[in-house]
Amino acid sequence: MQPGAHTVERLSVAGLSIVAGQRTLLQDLSLGLRRGEFLAILGRNGSGKTLTLHALAGLSGPHGGSVLLDGQDLRAMPRRQIARRLGLLLQDREESLALSALESALIGRHPHLKFWQREAAHDLAIAYEALRRVGLADFSLRSVATLSGGEQRRAAMASLLAQQPQIYLLDEPTNHLDPHHQIEVLEVFRQLCREGASVIATLHDPTLAERYADRALLLYGDGRYRLGAVADVLTSEELSALYLTPICAVGAPPRRAFIAA
Repeated sequence: MQPGAHTVERLSVAGLSIVAGQRTLLQDLSLGLRRGEFLAILGRNGSGKTLTLHALAGLSGPHGGSVLLDGQDLRAMPRRQIARRLGLLLQDREESLALSALESALIGRHPHLKFWQREAAHDLAIAYEALRRVGLADFSLRSVATLSGGEQRRAAMASLLAQQPQIYLLDEPTNHLDPHHQIEVLEVFRQLCREGASVIATLHDPTLAERYADRALLLYGDGRYRLGAVADVLTSEELSALYLTPICAVGAPPRRAFIAA
């Protein structure tokens, strides 16, 4: 977390449990997300990363525990009110309409508009700026359907940026992105943390988590978890146990690289 960041918890989780079928994926998680903090969630496929993120967004009810957004129970809040404060990037977003990149970005402004209210010049400026931040300013009039997979991923991020929430929940934000654009978009969200936002992102690459996150939440998929500062939690021993394969660390914090041995 950046020096001087507030310690007030924006998102507070107490006793959160996630169950899928007969499996308890996460049991009794408690954490508080603070202003300016970047939290990375890591784990094997099927360990409950996406389900946990959805529970934090209020899209699916946990099997135990509570989630508070600015001190309010998420389950009791209207979705529009939640969307003004908290935004979710899904793993894959499919456009059902033939939209341009700008029109797609403008979807993020809907929580801030009244019913049937049209976007104003202010909203257009915010959408253009969101496209610029993800490197798609020159694609504003292009149909999203004609964009590559990586460009579509960044268009979805532009819509989330245009939403301007205080908390960003990102489900595998680096999906479909080459290394250059992985770094580029994570720099955007790290900068948002410097500006006072908070981020929770599920990531597959512990090297990226080391570089951008303040804390890491490791999910083992059997109810167990470990939460702590990246320097303490992201170790060869811990990651080898997490991924069930030998992992070697190269270098020293905060720029270690983690490699499967």
